Amino acid sequence: MFLMLWINGYRHDFSTDEKFDLVVEVAAGDIDLQRSAILIEKHLIRR
Repeated sequence: MFLMLWINGYRHDFSTDEKFDLVVEVAAGDIDLQRSAILIEKHLIRR
């Protein structure tokens, strides 16, 4: 995901813990697509 953001002119400001939690929640199926998209959008920064 992070490489895709970089290629498309963005970076993120997730902390290490926030990145870890997102990956674990996605892998466990504990977060749906809409919620993960909202979370990612909140952390986008244009390069």
